[in-house]
Amino acid sequence: TTTTTTTTTTTTMWVDADGISCGSFESSKCEDVTAYYEDDKAKVDAFNKACDRSCKVTTTTTTTTTTSTPPAPSPGVCDDNQIKEGCLPGSCTYSTSCGECVPGRVKDGRGNCQQAAGPVNVTFHVYRVASKPEDVENDNVANEAGILDYLHREIVQASCQPVSGGARFQRPGAVDRIIRLKVTMHTTKQVFKERQSQFGPFVSFMNGKCQGANCTESVWSQYGYVVGCQTQAGSPYGLKTFWASLPGSCPDQERGKKSAACVKQYPGGRCDGPNGTSTCTWTAEEDGMIKLDQLEGLTMDYQSFCRAGNKEYDPVSDKGLGCSFWDNLKDTEQNKKRIEALRAMFETQAPNSTMPDPICDWNPPQTETQVVV
Repeated sequence: TTTTTTTTTTTTMWVDADGISCGSFESSKCEDVTAYYEDDKAKVDAFNKACDRSCKVTTTTTTTTTTSTPPAPSPGVCDDNQIKEGCLPGSCTYSTSCGECVPGRVKDGRGNCQQAAGPVNVTFHVYRVASKPEDVENDNVANEAGILDYLHREIVQASCQPVSGGARFQRPGAVDRIIRLKVTMHTTKQVFKERQSQFGPFVSFMNGKCQGANCTESVWSQYGYVVGCQTQAGSPYGLKTFWASLPGSCPDQERGKKSAACVKQYPGGRCDGPNGTSTCTWTAEEDGMIKLDQLEGLTMDYQSFCRAGNKEYDPVSDKGLGCSFWDNLKDTEQNKKRIEALRAMFETQAPNSTMPDPICDWNPPQTETQVVV
C-alpha cells in the first residue's frame, strides 16, 4: 500500500522593473502594504514609487511525502517462512496462519505449522521408473522433481540403445514407464528422539541390496527399518528434489539371493498398518502408471522413433531430435512445466489425487529455492 501526502506553499513577491525585490506580500495590491507600514505614508509612497504594480512573481513550493507498506499476501499465498515451517503452499489465509500443513507437520494453537511432538503417520506420493510391475521393497523412490531429474540426467540422454543385434531399441534398463506409489510411514521413536524428524537416514539400493557398508549394523539396528530420505543438492529441478529409501526384508542381499532364513531374520519395515515399531514402519500401494512415450508426446511408437534416427535428449546440444519435451535441462521454467505435465497426466487418471510432498527433515535443504509447483 502506498500513501502520498502533498503540501503546497505559495509566496507572492513584488518586484520593481529591474527585478529588485520590494518585499513579500500575499496580497496582489500594493495598497495592502499600508497596514504593514502602519500607515506610514512616506514608506507607502516610497514602496509604490519603487515597485511596478504590473509585475509580480508568484513562487509555488510543493513537498510530497510518500509512505509505502508491504502489501498483504494474496489469499492462499504463503511466505518463505511459512513454507519452511511446513505450510502447504497455496493454503495460507493470513500472514500468520496456515490453512493446511504438509504431511508430517501439525498446527499449533495460532494456526501455524510446526513439527509434531512425536512420530505420526505421514502419507504421500513417490515415483519410480520401471520396465514392468516390480516389488517396491528395498528400492529408492523420488518425488515428482526427483524422478524427472533422474530421467533427464540418467535415462533419456542414453535412449535408443540397440539390442538384439540392432533389431530393437530401448532406454537404459528397458525403462518405459513411471509408476506412482502411495506411501504411508510411521517412524520409530529412536529416529524421532535423535532429530525430532519423521524420516530416517537415506540408504541407497541397487537390485534390492543396500549399497552401504554393513547397513544393518550402521542403520537398521539403531533406528529400525525406517523410511529414509535425502534432498538432492545441485539438481536443476530445485532443492525440493528428494529421494526416499524403503527397506524391506533381507536388505543386505540382492534380489533372487534372499533366502528364507534371511527374510525371517531381517524382516524389513513393510507391514499393513505402520505403527512405529522397528519392523512395521511403512506400507505402499501402486496409485497410477503412465508411459514415457505419452509424457513426451511422441507421435510414433518408440521403435519407429529410434529407427528414424531420433533422440529424446542430447546433453551436448541440450535438445532432443524428434522430441522437445526434455529440451533445456537447466531452464527453471521448463522444468516447472515438465513437473506440471507429469502431474496432469496422473490427474487425468485420478482427478484431485495429487498429494503434497512431506519435508525431508532428516536432511533438509539449506534454502527453500525451488521450482516445484
